[in-house]
Order: sequence, then C-alpha cells, then structure tokens
Amino acid sequence: MTVFQSLFENRDLWSIGVYRYDRLEDIFCVPPVALAHFHGESGLRVGKNYQSVAADPFLFAHDGLLYLFYEVKTDHAHGTIHAQSMLPDGRWQVHGPVLVEPFHLSYPQVFALGGRIFMLPEAAQSGTVRLYEAEDFPSRWRHCSTLIDSPLRDPTVLATRDDYILVLGTTADYKLKLYHADAIEGPFTDLGFIVTRDRRFARGAGGILNIYGQFLRPAQDCSGSYGKCVNFQCITKFSSYEWLEHPSGLNLHIPPARWRSRGSHHISCEKFGDSLFVAIDGRGPDRVINSWLLGIMRLAEKCCHEASVSSLKSRCLRYIKK
Repeated sequence: MTVFQSLFENRDLWSIGVYRYDRLEDIFCVPPVALAHFHGESGLRVGKNYQSVAADPFLFAHDGLLYLFYEVKTDHAHGTIHAQSMLPDGRWQVHGPVLVEPFHLSYPQVFALGGRIFMLPEAAQSGTVRLYEAEDFPSRWRHCSTLIDSPLRDPTVLATRDDYILVLGTTADYKLKLYHADAIEGPFTDLGFIVTRDRRFARGAGGILNIYGQFLRPAQDCSGSYGKCVNFQCITKFSSYEWLEHPSGLNLHIPPARWRSRGSHHISCEKFGDSLFVAIDGRGPDRVINSWLLGIMRLAEKCCHEASVSSLKSRCLRYIKK
C-alpha cells in the first residue's frame, strides 16, 4: 500500500448500542425489540474532535440513574473515558470526559465495593494496572492505588464473598493471567497461573456475568482479526489460587446491523428498574467521505510539517553562512 492509499483508505468506526431485555439469559435466545440508546458518530468529519472510537461500554446503576462509561478516541489523540446517564424517563444526558490521563485509557470497569465506587480502566500504556476512586461521581476520579506493575490489557476484577479479590489481565503476547489480593487496593500477587493462551478467549470483553449461579466470562475473539466477536467462557472453578473455564458455546442473539458489521468486542449488563440493560460495542465502515476528509486533513498536516522543516533548514543555513 502506498502512502497516498494509506491516507485515504476506508476506516472503521466504533459505536455503542444499548438494548433492553427482561432477563439476562434472554441475550442468548431472544432478539431485542430495538435499540434503547445509540452512541456513535454519524456526521461529517469536520475537525479533530471526531470520535472514530466509542467502545468498551460499562453500565453502572447508581442513585436512580443508569450510567454508561466508555472509551472515546479520535484519530489525533489517545483514549479517554467518557460518561452518559439515563434518567428514569428514558432520556440520556452526556457528561463528557470524566477521566483523562497523559496515556491511553480504555475498558473503564466501574463497580461498588464497601460503600465506595471504583473504576479499573485499562492503562497499559502507563505500564501498570491503576485503580481510581470516585471523588465526585461520575465526573471526578482520583488515582488511589497501583495494583499491578505490568502493562496488562483489559484488567477485569471479580470481588468474591470470601474476602479476597481476583483480577484477570492479558499480556501483550496474549497470556491471560490471574492475580489475587485481600483488599481492592492491593497489593495484588501474580499467582503464576495462566488461564489461557488461546487468542479466541485471552482478552476480556466485559465484567463477569452471573446467570442463576453460573458464572460466564465474556472474551474477545482476536483470532484472525482484532475485535471479531464476543465469546463466553463457562467458569467451573475459581479461587485465590486457580481458575478453570471452558467454552460455553453461547452466542449473542442480536440481529445484524451495519454499525457492527465488522465485529464487536465488548458487552456489559446491568439491572435498572424492571429491565435489564445490555450495552455492546460494534465496528462498522465509516462513511467514505469521512475517510477522505481524514486523508485530506493528514495530507495537509504532512505538507505543513514538511514546509515548516524546510523553512527551519533554510533559516539555519542562512545563519551558518553569516
């Protein structure tokens, strides 16, 4: 592929859809009636704030509202964490960015424990697994602990009734590892246990699901391509020193749609009122004109940079000759 072709190739667009169900098990056998909420770009790419990625949705019910936390990324900056909330009448309000760091953030798992609200995002670019606590929910968070000194992908926490806490995280070479601590703020110990090396199951795709006492772990299928689909692992045993699971064979029963025609890699479920809400992300083709607009933008930036470098060289040469 030439430089010109790479600038103007058709790009993917990640979006988020929220569905309403009666029961959790229905996601595998009953198609949803319609989208309850959708978030994704649909207009023209006219600036650098175009959200080419809205993904990794996590739902969290709190104080009579349903919150949606998710990753946002433009083509000109790393990922940040944004939030929205649904009012009891079904209207959604946008809170905008709620967690921004100098490094990339994604996978914002939000959970309550011991009367406190925490967020465990992916911060692999920082080289660590970092825990945040809400200071002014949902808009202000403070870094309260570094749980693991390793750049793990998609860290997923499981708090148990036995007063210990497990974190699953994936290494760069697709090893799903297990970590243990007695308290949420750590320190976490690497148990030296590799759950799987299989790319179909090695990366987390959301929080652990509980269907009548049967635990299911959503997993990204990264075999062949990134974000292919979500698989579900049936957990048969877990403790402070081991984790056993096998493929469940279950698949989401959601009709196809253009906005996720190229894949999906995340799911979150949350009870709110009399309904269960399910958020998934999806990858689909962006409009051709938006790919061209980005290409033009990047070509202009490249030309401006080269012109700036050339001008600087000319000034330096004139100074040397003097």
